[in-house]
Amino acid sequence: MGGEEHALSEADRKAIADIRRELDAEFGPLEETRPLDLHEESDAPDADEPHSRAWSSRPGVVAAFVSGLLIGVLAGGLGMAWLLRQPPDVPRTARVLPAPDRPARQATPDAPAPAPAVASLHEALDDWIDATRHGDIAGQMRFYPSRVPLYYTWRDVPRDAVRAEKVKVFGGATRLLIATDTPSIDMANDGGSAVTRFRKRYVIEGPAVRRRGEVEQEMRWERTAEGWVIVSERDARVLAAD
Repeated sequence: MGGEEHALSEADRKAIADIRRELDAEFGPLEETRPLDLHEESDAPDADEPHSRAWSSRPGVVAAFVSGLLIGVLAGGLGMAWLLRQPPDVPRTARVLPAPDRPARQATPDAPAPAPAVASLHEALDDWIDATRHGDIAGQMRFYPSRVPLYYTWRDVPRDAVRAEKVKVFGGATRLLIATDTPSIDMANDGGSAVTRFRKRYVIEGPAVRRRGEVEQEMRWERTAEGWVIVSERDARVLAAD
């Protein structure tokens, strides 16, 4: 064929340039190659010139690029879906706000028991101790109600049973020694009840009785219209016994 048949027209050269610019914009510029000369006798490149990339190798590059792009998009989509399914983060630590200051509650002191109630109980207890020291059963019995809720080991005891027991202990005594220390009095705030405690040492001897020992005696009192009465009498502790 003649050389004219292989000459490129100006339109062909422009089309080739436009295609090259598109490829360069898409995949980057190509290495410089020799101008295409269709009149050369041989297509083999000069041994002194560096080998250039031919466009015939571009499909593999394009395939690798597209595959990487698709893999990246797929991985990103899966990662985003996983993140969206996760529950919201819970903070590891929470700020603890201090409790609002509250005014301290001040303890309300117990109101003292009425002085007349304390004085009258002192008088009743002294009278009972004095009657016991002298073996005065009638003097003791005037401080017991018709039924005594607790009398030593007995419960809900009739007054007559209490009297019978005292007659048994004190009635035939030929030797009676009873000593007490200063009693303690725990009075209720309203002055209606109280507990008295004191140490008592005693010796009671006679034809039918012989008792010796030392105890902590506890007596519970209630205030009535007629005065103080004993509702409980017992030995809280036995300190010595014979």
